[in-house]
Amino acid sequence: MVAAAPGDPGRGRAVNEYPSAGSEATPFGGRSHTAEDAQDVIGQDRNRSTMKPGPLAGMVAPPDDPRLQGVVEALCAAGRGQVRAVLLYGSHVQASEPDRFSAYDLIVVVDGYRDFYDGLAAAGLMRRPPGLMTAWSNILLPTSVSFDPGRADEAVGKCQVVSRVHLRQALGPHSKDHFLKGRTVQRLALVWARGEAEASDVLDALRQARADTVRWVRPYLPGPFTPEDFGEMMLRVSYAAEIRPESSARVKEVFEAQRGTLVAIADEAIAAGIARGDIVERGGACTWRRPPGFWARAATAGYFARSKARATLRWGKHIATFEDWPFYIVRKLERRAGLHVEVTEREKRWPFVFLWPKLFVVLRELRRIRQSGDPTGGTFSA
Repeated sequence: MVAAAPGDPGRGRAVNEYPSAGSEATPFGGRSHTAEDAQDVIGQDRNRSTMKPGPLAGMVAPPDDPRLQGVVEALCAAGRGQVRAVLLYGSHVQASEPDRFSAYDLIVVVDGYRDFYDGLAAAGLMRRPPGLMTAWSNILLPTSVSFDPGRADEAVGKCQVVSRVHLRQALGPHSKDHFLKGRTVQRLALVWARGEAEASDVLDALRQARADTVRWVRPYLPGPFTPEDFGEMMLRVSYAAEIRPESSARVKEVFEAQRGTLVAIADEAIAAGIARGDIVERGGACTWRRPPGFWARAATAGYFARSKARATLRWGKHIATFEDWPFYIVRKLERRAGLHVEVTEREKRWPFVFLWPKLFVVLRELRRIRQSGDPTGGTFSA
């Protein structure tokens, strides 16, 4: 889908042929994967303990979207050869009715932060100082960047920029929070990769995150359970780990829209749990070999409490790194929560001084929406 011109420092290879169930596409010249190959992943092979690595569940072909292509091409071209891979997540790949103003949610994996940001600044695509952005990138990773190609017909990319090393840390068993993990247990598309090694490296990191899912779902899911139960709880716990504008009804909506994908991801995680001896199958259902004890529950609760605190602090970082963030938040609140928020000229010019009181009002209203279960947000204006 995204192919840079020869000589372009962002040259790499598009991944518009990543296999889904039933496809026979071959990523990066490897052997073709068919629906039969996918059976081990999606749980049709009941001997899960002998499951071999195969296509990653939930990975789909990128949408055939010229606007997405324009954003990713411009990003890779400006990045001075630092972009390793680009993943698409969110509404544009989840079939959850994105509109023409919906930003493309991208995870951008880079070799190094400073050269990448220097490239964006030199191309006139970033106003923030590259040195400051580099410093921020080592705190509360990843770093959220608004990437606007500057063309009227192109959408904005909401990029979560992370280095290869930091991606491994964020998706590993000792991650400091749940920010990136929560985005990798839904439908994803590998839109662009510099080569086969970079694509495999990203997929290995995602597979590691999936294998760790059992650890943080286990304290909240009593047995026996089915892959459907596991998949819904996986999504519910991930959403609860952050401050989101959506109501609680949004979790059920996303689950129904991605039921097949989430069940496949759950089956993949369950297979890893069976291989480790954490889960046993009995009578067509699954149960925990050893129910989670007090310390396991306490450790998981502490992890998510820390994750939510870091998510709250990350809002301050977003303000520092995400250009034109008031406009993005306004569109997000109106689209997802039904909240009408007006940002005055004074608040746009001095957000750190004048916008905070309004932010607390909005957060209070979001809490009311979640408690009421009203997916429309009712009538509210800030």
